[in-house]
Amino acid sequence: MQHARRHCGGGGLHRIARLFDPDRQIKSRLRQLIRQPPGSYSQAQAADVLTNGAEFYEAELEAIRGSCRSVHIETFIFHPSAIADRFVAELVECARRGVSVRVVVDAIGSFPTPDSYFDALRQAGGESVGISPFAGTP
Repeated sequence: MQHARRHCGGGGLHRIARLFDPDRQIKSRLRQLIRQPPGSYSQAQAADVLTNGAEFYEAELEAIRGSCRSVHIETFIFHPSAIADRFVAELVECARRGVSVRVVVDAIGSFPTPDSYFDALRQAGGESVGISPFAGTP
């Protein structure tokens, strides 16, 4: 989760993962994303340097809490943990508010995370998918 743009007066998280949809076209979309030159998917005027995990997680959670239209997250590693529980809880609250929530995790990097970990998110109206270039997608 390296590239972000804020919406709605400092809230929301607009991610390059907006290109991801949990459907049959995901492989094509991944190829499109990989071909994008760095910087072509953000209109940010400034950036904050986050020097450790605690700063990073809090900034991401703040952006999620402030979202008003969509939250799209793509990540390699998403393991069950206290911080992951906080992320899921915030994403569930967003989905309950009517915010479009999509989470894409790498099936290899997030192997310890059962699909059921995102059940509350899906029940609230969000989407999640695990992708793997080795086993077919999704």
